[in-house]
Amino acid sequence: PINPDLLFAAAFLHDIGKAVSALHHSSDEQHQAPSTQTDPLKEHPDRGALLLRHTGLSAEISQIILCHHERWDGQGFPHGLQAEGIPFLARIVALAQTFDHLTTDPPDSSPLSVDEAIDRISSQAHTYFDPTLTNLFVQVINECKHSLPPLAIAATTAEHRKP
Repeated sequence: PINPDLLFAAAFLHDIGKAVSALHHSSDEQHQAPSTQTDPLKEHPDRGALLLRHTGLSAEISQIILCHHERWDGQGFPHGLQAEGIPFLARIVALAQTFDHLTTDPPDSSPLSVDEAIDRISSQAHTYFDPTLTNLFVQVINECKHSLPPLAIAATTAEHRKP
């Protein structure tokens, strides 16, 4: 059974390592040659998990944070885990995070409608996402569109009004 409190905490904290990475890189970049600089995006799962290990929170939360950028096909990071080797709750957080980013404020683009986001996520089942969880996620989103955040609803409504 899924522990909803554990899932909530991990989903809420999943990108906490970005703050640590941003602080670390702003000071380190002055002292490193460009060829030795690392990508802060790829470091944030490790940094977030490490930070939370020292807080007394469940080790499962750290594990979810560590693995939320792993991909179903094994091409994710930080460890290249694949399929069922990725913790179940991390696979759920990855879907939710992607949906949130696509429908709220994606970098360098406008938010997608709920339907567009679902199409994009569905097209990435078997590569980025667990295909079984993706199908369930799509089903739940389609059944619950009325209770989604206002920005996603507005984008969906605006799409339907286009001539």
